[in-house]
Amino acid sequence: MNTNTSFGIRVCAFTILLFKLTVVVPQVGIGTTTPDPSSALDVTSINNNTGVLLPRLTTSERNAIVNPAQGLIIYNTDLNTLEYNSGTSIAASWVRLMTSRETESVKYTSTNTTTDLSRNTTTFVNVPIFGSVVWNDNTSLYTNVSSTSIEVTQAGRYRVSGVLYISGSDTNQIAMGIFVNGVQQSAPVASSESGDSFSTNVLSSIGFSELLELSANDVISLRSRSTFENGTVRLIEFNSRSSFITIEKIN
Repeated sequence: MNTNTSFGIRVCAFTILLFKLTVVVPQVGIGTTTPDPSSALDVTSINNNTGVLLPRLTTSERNAIVNPAQGLIIYNTDLNTLEYNSGTSIAASWVRLMTSRETESVKYTSTNTTTDLSRNTTTFVNVPIFGSVVWNDNTSLYTNVSSTSIEVTQAGRYRVSGVLYISGSDTNQIAMGIFVNGVQQSAPVASSESGDSFSTNVLSSIGFSELLELSANDVISLRSRSTFENGTVRLIEFNSRSSFITIEKIN
């Protein structure tokens, strides 16, 4: 048998063997010779004392992944949690793996006492409620914060709640609403003192709570307007407590 024929036979045999391995063994086993037939990859700890270590990335390193596949999983070292891409390779949406009881929320307070919340009876004024962050469970979820708005990067159901402590310089009343992308989501909530208005330097408050179905990249804000346009209304501190807003992702 000449050399060329022998070489050709060996190449053919190797190709057939490789084809058989590819077809007959669709699973890959690490630490086991009998991977589960329902798995593409079966990793077994031989001594039952080791685990699987996924790629560990910071948030900025994660965001630098080019066209991340849907379902791609990483461990975020900034947030100390596993995350997966629930979006697409073009528009990634990184979601934390959490228990069903765990929620992610953000809370802000405001000590702004200069903005007049009753400037107009027809046009709403942005309430500067996002002053100081008290906590933010997920800075990738709650982002692009200004003094008057915040963005959520994931679709889902959110509870928006809080209290505004206010005082007026004259008999007045304001109504406040929750807005998403500039569109009012709830009926205006009115301040109250002595029925429907409050007098000079008298404390009033507005409590609010609303459950909203939001899309990714929706922007949340609070806005107010006067019902009488008589004097000014501003945020104040009450017994060392500041006005606050809490946003909680519950689904």
